[in-house]
Amino acid sequence: MGGVITKYCDDPETVFALMDFMLGEEACMIAAFGEKGVDWDNATASEAGFDGAPAAVTVKNPEWNMVKNKTFSRLGPFIGYPAINDGVAWNGYQADQRYLNARAARAYQDNEPPAHVGAIQTTQQADEMRSQIEEYTRRNMRMFILGTKDINSDEEWQQYLDELETLQVDQLVYSVQAVYDSPGPGAQT
Repeated sequence: MGGVITKYCDDPETVFALMDFMLGEEACMIAAFGEKGVDWDNATASEAGFDGAPAAVTVKNPEWNMVKNKTFSRLGPFIGYPAINDGVAWNGYQADQRYLNARAARAYQDNEPPAHVGAIQTTQQADEMRSQIEEYTRRNMRMFILGTKDINSDEEWQQYLDELETLQVDQLVYSVQAVYDSPGPGAQT
């Protein structure tokens, strides 16, 4: 699901702030599980997740087979943070979709192909470039969404693209692509 702000919105900045909040971890935890301390809580050190790793969340009131007016069933803007996707303590319910997914993943654990793309190792310079480009893009995306910049203006769009070029976005894309194109660990050449 996503969200849009139309040109007819009386207060686009407030709506944008709400959508931004809805993508935060706190709101996503509420959307997935409900009220902290009532429907879910932080897991104890002894609790394991579906994959056997330490759990981050214990669900007290599971969602299945019950009417519940506390979660949004992940509707609206939503990010599946690790605590939501991977860190839920298993409570023994074998039909839980997260449990079934973890069991299926275990079946593939030792069957990965020998060559795969590992973590992208970048230089400090590339990390700084990425950070500057991401900040610039986020700032301009907000201005285009809120109408501070006109998305239909060829001149403003070209200024945006020109600044991306100044920030060397093409060089960053080239560097990252080179890592993806290189043989992975253990590859036969």
